[in-house]
Amino acid sequence: MVALGTTLSAFWIMVNNSWMQAPVGYVIQNGMFVPNDWLKIIFSPVLWVRFPHMLLASYITGAFCVAATGGVVRAARGVHRGGAHHAAHGLVSRRRAGCPLRSSSDT
Repeated sequence: MVALGTTLSAFWIMVNNSWMQAPVGYVIQNGMFVPNDWLKIIFSPVLWVRFPHMLLASYITGAFCVAATGGVVRAARGVHRGGAHHAAHGLVSRRRAGCPLRSSSDT
């Protein structure tokens, strides 16, 4: 429920930001931009490039935070099952999001 709510919130924030950066679906009245086609605004091509990028970046950041927390717990308590579990969970989540630890060009 929380993930769905934050994703919807992020979507509307990105709709607003994308419209401010590359406005579509507007008219100029009295020197001001006024929205007149909400479907053009919501389905702006700019939005559909930026939103998945932002969403993936936030998932990867969250996965690294979980992995780092597990690493800190493991380092503080020695070999501790809970810390290892959190670190492994964060690294697996990061991998599922498509972020390798090293790029293929690294040797």
